[in-house]
Amino acid sequence: MADPVDPPKADPLDVDEESPVDPRPYEDLVHGVMEARGCPKPDAEAWVAEHGPEAAERFLLARWGLTRITAPSASR
Repeated sequence: MADPVDPPKADPLDVDEESPVDPRPYEDLVHGVMEARGCPKPDAEAWVAEHGPEAAERFLLARWGLTRITAPSASR
């Protein structure tokens, strides 16, 4: 049985910053960044704090190829 191959890591600079996103909860962002970057929780928390929740959401969307991009909510 072959070992599974990790998908390539996304470069956060390549993520589209024009499309509005609705970031998932903070803990989910941190967990996603931990998994995507292969880093410990303190490093993931620092990354989310440095780049912001919207950038973290875009990074995760680019990393996993998901389509969670939504229109901005009216409450903002």
